[in-house]
Amino acid sequence: GAPGFMPAVLELVSKPGLLNREEVDGIYSFVKKLAASDKCFDYFPGGGAVKATALDYIANCYLDFGDKKTYKKIIDEIISENNSYANAQFETAIFHNGNGDTAECVRAVAAALKIEPDFAALESYFRPREFHINNDIMKRAEERFDQKLIDDLEAVIKEEPGYWRSYFNAGKLMLVLGADDKAEIFFNGALKLSPDNCSVLTKLALCCYRMKDIERAKNFCARAEKLEPHNFQVKRMRAMLSK
Repeated sequence: GAPGFMPAVLELVSKPGLLNREEVDGIYSFVKKLAASDKCFDYFPGGGAVKATALDYIANCYLDFGDKKTYKKIIDEIISENNSYANAQFETAIFHNGNGDTAECVRAVAAALKIEPDFAALESYFRPREFHINNDIMKRAEERFDQKLIDDLEAVIKEEPGYWRSYFNAGKLMLVLGADDKAEIFFNGALKLSPDNCSVLTKLALCCYRMKDIERAKNFCARAEKLEPHNFQVKRMRAMLSK
């Protein structure tokens, strides 16, 4: 039936080039008419985001055909139907960036980050240098832990003080060193730049827990839980606090 049909549809539209224009038109008109709560989406975890994801893939098929107008129309439809789907805002930002419309690009980036503050793909696209330096430092940390890692992160913070992830990663390294008080300072720096960031709030909860400040740990955990109740790190922190 229809529920079993949707995985095949997603598989087809997720790879631009597999279908011709007529086939994509047919799938688009079918998916567009479905409610986000339709039982054919029940096959997947994630509820209403499944329809948005399917339409996002379809939009990118049109982009692959060189039809920017239909691509943008579908992305706008996704946003009007599901304003919590961050990727549509990210794609809007890329679209405006490509057209040289800086103000609209900045607005869409802000909208995407409001929905999903820890958005690696967006950072990789719009802040490639800082993102990849951070990535490189954290990969090195897995192989060998030394003072140079901290020095390198502090250098990135000095150069680009407005990037939350550098503070966040510095805090993570401080936790490994057992310097919980220093970790807290870095995590607070990250939170200032990315206020509703579940990843940062969870790490602040862990910091406070390790410093035996259970009330503050509970407060940070509750704030994180409100943002992302199903987040694995939040659930783990909640379990630690309820012991």
